[in-house]
Amino acid sequence: RNDQTRTWLDLAAMLGHHEAVKLLAERGATMMTNGINLTNGLGYSSLHLACVWNQLESIKYIIAGGGDIEQKTVNGEKPIDIARRYHHNDLVDYLEWIGN
Repeated sequence: RNDQTRTWLDLAAMLGHHEAVKLLAERGATMMTNGINLTNGLGYSSLHLACVWNQLESIKYIIAGGGDIEQKTVNGEKPIDIARRYHHNDLVDYLEWIGN
């Protein structure tokens, strides 16, 4: 994490650098404490942040790397709740499909 409590995975996921997300999800992120599901002070994981920024490809890599679709923020929001809040319907559909 940097001084704004963001990991390299968070930044890559938010900015849509899908190949970097894939690499970090497969290798680097799993070496961190709490692995790929590490959160910031608000409880947002890289998966939550990718949902905010509508980054479907990053979301796929994060989930494949062990990202927890049930993980909640400090306000009790799962990644799918974030996708709904921002009206990212393609993400909602994908997360519903993954959850079933």
